[in-house]
Amino acid sequence: MVKRASESKYFIHNETHHDDEYLYREIIKDKGKQAWGDNYRRVPEPEIKQTITYQEGQLNAYKNLPEQKRTVQTDLKMLPFPVKEKGEHPQYPFVLVLVDSESSMILDFEMLNPKPDFQTMIGQLPGIILSKFIDQGWRPEEILFKSPQLESIMGFLEQEANQSVGHMLDLPELDQAVNAIVQGMGNS
Repeated sequence: MVKRASESKYFIHNETHHDDEYLYREIIKDKGKQAWGDNYRRVPEPEIKQTITYQEGQLNAYKNLPEQKRTVQTDLKMLPFPVKEKGEHPQYPFVLVLVDSESSMILDFEMLNPKPDFQTMIGQLPGIILSKFIDQGWRPEEILFKSPQLESIMGFLEQEANQSVGHMLDLPELDQAVNAIVQGMGNS
């Protein structure tokens, strides 16, 4: 297990079948002997009713943006250090990151606080993400989300804006960008 984990931490998912299949180690009996074996089982995500918010004008503006033959990788990552505002309890903020797949360039990022709660923050992401692309002045050919939850809440773009939207766990350019942002924020 350790050797496989050092090669890629994504072996825990059975990417050849379903993203919701995870590795289970279990004892397998063979001819009276017991040994550890691998088994992948589907673990569906719980159904959470999510309210998403964006302005209709944002969607129309996004639809009218010129499309560029680029793929953008996007993720929302909790920062490993708390932020405390005066008179409030410390909270762990999140950083939303958009990265160009080909150049590994950070296109945009924003620090977000889970106020009043995490679900509300998640529901505001469609409007935030649409505004990021509107500010860039173009839309990508494809948007890849590391988080299946982000892909799920942004899935409306496939039907509403004919936008290719996908989910991938292994996005090294995005991982490098997120690490650089976290290190930069940690040093300030």
